[in-house]
Amino acid sequence: MATAPKILRTVPSLRRALEPYRKAGASIALVPTMGALHRGHMALVREARRRAKRVVVSIFVNPTQFAPHEDFASYPRSFATDLKALRAENVDVVWAPAVDIGSFREEYANRIVATLFGDKGNAMRCGFRLFDPQKGFPGGGTGDCLISSSVSHRVRA
Repeated sequence: MATAPKILRTVPSLRRALEPYRKAGASIALVPTMGALHRGHMALVREARRRAKRVVVSIFVNPTQFAPHEDFASYPRSFATDLKALRAENVDVVWAPAVDIGSFREEYANRIVATLFGDKGNAMRCGFRLFDPQKGFPGGGTGDCLISSSVSHRVRA
């Protein structure tokens, strides 16, 4: 029988929940998502379960992925449906932090962040720059790299 995953909203609660797994020597896999889960996400969850004793799925609609002309507010959110699917796959933890753009910008102020950008042939290249909280992110992938790194760091998967 599937059990409900722990639903966590803060970094301290995430660390407290994962500490017993770490102390027991359990491997932990992370599947970072923006929610609105589909078959591809669920295949990643099943692969994570195959490879690790514990599975964490993050659900975070990343505001830095959206360019100024894109509508962050209209991105599909289906948290209840996502939880039902994750429960069926016996996910241990769902980390769904709240979005606070102000603190998000403050946290990354003056840090070096990875930047992804495409050239004329749409090949992606990676560079690094200092994050300016006044300018924010230009969108188009820059935030993806930062959030993936940030989530992985917090989970320490």
